[in-house]
Amino acid sequence: MTPDPSGLAADLLKDAVERIRQNRRFPESTYRVQFHDGFTFRDAAAIVPYLAELGVTHLYASPYLRATPGSMHGYDVIDHGRLNPELGTQEDFDSLLAALRDHGMSHILDIVPNHMGVGTNDNPWWNDVLENGPASRYASYFDINWNAASPQSDHAGRVLLPCLGSIYGEVLEKGELKLGFNHGVFHVAYYERRFPISPKTYGLIFSDQTDLPAPLQALLQECDRLPDRCEGASAAGERHEAIRTIKQRLQSLSEEHTVRAAINNELRLIDGQPGDVSRADIGWVGHDQIKSTR
Repeated sequence: MTPDPSGLAADLLKDAVERIRQNRRFPESTYRVQFHDGFTFRDAAAIVPYLAELGVTHLYASPYLRATPGSMHGYDVIDHGRLNPELGTQEDFDSLLAALRDHGMSHILDIVPNHMGVGTNDNPWWNDVLENGPASRYASYFDINWNAASPQSDHAGRVLLPCLGSIYGEVLEKGELKLGFNHGVFHVAYYERRFPISPKTYGLIFSDQTDLPAPLQALLQECDRLPDRCEGASAAGERHEAIRTIKQRLQSLSEEHTVRAAINNELRLIDGQPGDVSRADIGWVGHDQIKSTR
């Protein structure tokens, strides 16, 4: 008689659960280690024999997923799918786990899901949210109230970030906000921070130029036809693929002399000179851009 596949699967699952129950060991005593570039997986593995002699059953590990470079605590995670390279390699991590097993120990990982690094330029999920707003593939990953009541109606669908060191007008007049371009992407820079600009609004950057190279003008028209940021998840896939193509083409076009000259000219015009408010009208092409990324 042919065995019943569903019954066999149920038996295997039951056996696996029983083995887990038998091998599971609840923490009786823990020892917490704080990982950073000065205390790595190798360092932790080296003290496992000592901890075992103390009677420690579980190593209580601080977060060790990839965090903001130089992080001393690890809670500012920027990639939940990778180990922090500052703490060692995959082999180093495996060696730590092997040392724990050899001494009858295990470990507990300290993880706070709502802790993520958004204060630098290093988190690709956060950068995608700043660039695409509610239409980002990662918009639901963050606790953002996109429709929060605000005295300013144009704040809907945007993120308000407390990043400036002074009031907006003063920062602008001092020339501390700069429009930048690299790798096919426009951004607003505030010292070391870079805020991506919504590609749908790239055309506004060149709104005062009437003699743009034809390939650049055609690409900017494609930008204008992108799905709106506020269309949400329904537009996320289409928008993402279109933007990826646009960035690749813009980077390629920027290698042509006439296109790069047009880009450089616009960067110079919009940035202006610190203290010179004569170009404030063009600067607030920049103002619209900045708001679209927040």
